[in-house]
Amino acid sequence: LTPLIAPLCKCAQSVAEAMLMTDLDIAVWSMFLEKLQPDWVSLRPADKQLAALLYAGYSMKLLWCSVEEHQMLIPYLHRVQPNFTARFVEWMQEKKGVKFAIAPVSLRRRYQRFQEDSMVLQNNF
Repeated sequence: LTPLIAPLCKCAQSVAEAMLMTDLDIAVWSMFLEKLQPDWVSLRPADKQLAALLYAGYSMKLLWCSVEEHQMLIPYLHRVQPNFTARFVEWMQEKKGVKFAIAPVSLRRRYQRFQEDSMVLQNNF
């Protein structure tokens, strides 16, 4: 399991950076990924995991950010994954049963925990 965690963390970090995610975006994204478990984080090829991270990240941007913010990502996403838009639509159709709605109180708790964890990491490194 350990050999899988480091590359997965690196993929997640690169997706968050490429999509210009704020701390709040990352908190929401983590909740989306949690709703998709265990589907997205199975023992599958790294390119499929990266695609799932991209799709979940883009889903978050669509639902939580301005139109301009997610539209500016499209050219980049098509460079990273040709036919991104069509593949994203297919992926979303496969996830019809997943409810991406997030209760504000749950988001507040997640964001607070995220902030606390960030402080611990900053103090340890």
